[in-house]
Amino acid sequence: MKNKKTNLYVVGIGASAGGLDAIQTLFDHVPDNTGMAFIIIQHLSPDFKSLMPELLSKHTSMPIYTAEDKQVIKPNCIYLNQRNKNLHIKKDKLYLLDKGPKHNLNLPIDIFFHTLGEEYKERAIGVILSGTGSDGSRGIKTIKEGGGTIIVQEPESAQFDGMPNSAILTNTVDYILDTKKIAEFFYKQPINRQLIPEDFHEDKSNESIVNDILTIVYKYSGIDFREYKKNTLLRRLEKRMNINNIEHLFDYATFLSSNKDEKKALKDDFLIGVTRFFRDTEAFEKLKKEVIPKVCLSIFGQQRILGRKLKIF
Repeated sequence: MKNKKTNLYVVGIGASAGGLDAIQTLFDHVPDNTGMAFIIIQHLSPDFKSLMPELLSKHTSMPIYTAEDKQVIKPNCIYLNQRNKNLHIKKDKLYLLDKGPKHNLNLPIDIFFHTLGEEYKERAIGVILSGTGSDGSRGIKTIKEGGGTIIVQEPESAQFDGMPNSAILTNTVDYILDTKKIAEFFYKQPINRQLIPEDFHEDKSNESIVNDILTIVYKYSGIDFREYKKNTLLRRLEKRMNINNIEHLFDYATFLSSNKDEKKALKDDFLIGVTRFFRDTEAFEKLKKEVIPKVCLSIFGQQRILGRKLKIF
């Protein structure tokens, strides 16, 4: 029996300050029959009851649920996070987890997006709407690594552009759209059509075109992907074809050859998942500027002390 996650797209929507208007506008334009499940993660005050179910019900006919522990998710439904719990997803169920102490920074969007990306891979869609701070910008990396799709509200259309801009700076975003265009994506844009057939490797001309594409990327970036796992590269390639609404490999190669932005986008997509250890630039900058110098000074100091002791003897 196949797991339900193999044929269900799950949309995680992260929002904070100014997010209510964005969410309402979004669902004013999302049809009730997309076949997707929508899970909204907001920054909620633990001291006040959220009115989100009542407010959102005026903008959609889809059933709206405040998430319960071990709740099975279904298509064409909306699920909301609880104010006192963090939300995880495992297979086709939602799980509630206790938040840390009040003084600890809690990033509920990142927490949910990490599990969404790990569970639903290419059928995960992460959406970042209006908000301050950077919540969501780490979780979208996990979604991207699994082959999922990242959509961010156009910063100029957001009441607060902190979260959208932080997400854009990760270089993992597939689409930057206003809320009406995001809604259109859910029913107009092909997301995961199988454009590369299963018998792809039997036709040598296909292999030749892929090698041409990899050569184009190599000339642009200096990175040679020809020794990487072909199946992984083909999945990333197929996704870029879907994003650009191009159905044939040869047409995509032609498009790529004359489009600098697409060369960068394809190169970045190829790198996702194979450079994860080094991709958290903030952590490595801290190591470089703070941790390693202190370690080196400590070692140097110990060597000097040892040297003095040796002279004494």
